[in-house]
Amino acid sequence: MTSLRARLLPLALRLQGRKADYRSAEAVHRRIARERGRLNHEPPSQLRREHRVSVQQVEGAPVYTVAPRVRSRRPPIVYVHGGAFIAEIKPQHWSFISRLVRATGRAVVVPIYPLAPEHDARDMYRVLGATWALLTGEHPRTAPALDAARDARDPVVAGPVLVGDSAGGGLALGLAQLARDHGAPRPSLTALLSPWLDVAVEDPLSIELDQVDPWLSVPGLREAGRLVAGADRPDHPLVSPLYGEVGELGPVAILTGTRDLLLPDSRRLRDRLREAGEPYDYYEAEGMVHVWMLTPIPEASLAFTHLVQLIRDA
Repeated sequence: MTSLRARLLPLALRLQGRKADYRSAEAVHRRIARERGRLNHEPPSQLRREHRVSVQQVEGAPVYTVAPRVRSRRPPIVYVHGGAFIAEIKPQHWSFISRLVRATGRAVVVPIYPLAPEHDARDMYRVLGATWALLTGEHPRTAPALDAARDARDPVVAGPVLVGDSAGGGLALGLAQLARDHGAPRPSLTALLSPWLDVAVEDPLSIELDQVDPWLSVPGLREAGRLVAGADRPDHPLVSPLYGEVGELGPVAILTGTRDLLLPDSRRLRDRLREAGEPYDYYEAEGMVHVWMLTPIPEASLAFTHLVQLIRDA
């Protein structure tokens, strides 16, 4: 049975005016203007008090490491935050990251990738690829290239766990594909939370779900997708990784909800993984909204427990 908090969450989102940010292309640009006036990627003080926090520059971008006070040899988690490619990391992301550190005993590495429209997907992957290269023992200059794959003949080596939400879920899947294509260690698990995998948002079900999704709206998402694509087509795998190859990525976990207009992206990826005979875990929650896993509802706690178990098993 759906909890009271979960039933009230859509109303709260509507009262907060979240959907208004995506009603139109103009609304998205107004949000970008607001975001640029308050850019702040710094972790909150509470997180710094509880964990060891460090930062380094990678390809000109800050990359934070949030680690447990007791040092661990467990492989790290790379977390790619959402925000429709246009918004900075938010307090709810940091809170979720803190929970991951506490629950898994692992460090979480958080790349603060550049945002659209000032940058496009290729700029984002330069930071993400260089971060992955550093964590997996490669020099940044040999980070996965963006166009020409090298011959990947070396044995497959499992890399860190990779987690991403919303637009960050799309970037996480794209990063896993790049690692595979360029012979770099692949994620030991790629976990996608309400992922945005096709920036065109043309699935008919998405149009229907726009009527019940209290957060997202198709016109605004299409504009944000256009901005992140830059000079590339919307169906280029670097922009919409749903159109990339899904084989040999390693285990993939997908968590989504039925009141999220991006639900079709998750279902399409699930179907492609199934058809390819690849390992995957699919978690679809009835009535849940976009990135509900990051909200303070009981259903989110259940999903978090499931995700932590997947990470431990990876």
